[in-house]
Amino acid sequence: MDKKAYENYAEKLKALGHPVRLRIAVELSEKDFTVNALCAALDVPQATVSQHLSILRNKGIIEGSRNGTSISYRLSSAPVRDMLEQLRRSIGDRLPASEGRRTGTVARA
Repeated sequence: MDKKAYENYAEKLKALGHPVRLRIAVELSEKDFTVNALCAALDVPQATVSQHLSILRNKGIIEGSRNGTSISYRLSSAPVRDMLEQLRRSIGDRLPASEGRRTGTVARA
């Protein structure tokens, strides 16, 4: 693997190194969410969620698709999804998904 590939992976890991961004990635590894649904699920203000979504999107970890006036976000990186699953297994599934997913989630096609 070349130096650029390592730099790319390191940037993704840095983006996931923040607790809120890690929580967002964990949530999005399960289901698609709108910003408002993530705010409710994580109990974090909309401005904070939007800022973290922007960082994750810029690193290629998530993507969004517009549906009317809202945007549904999903984890777009299969390697990150696999890494989160490995992390869950290695710590005994103690990466909890939030209780707030009942409202505002978007079913995957």
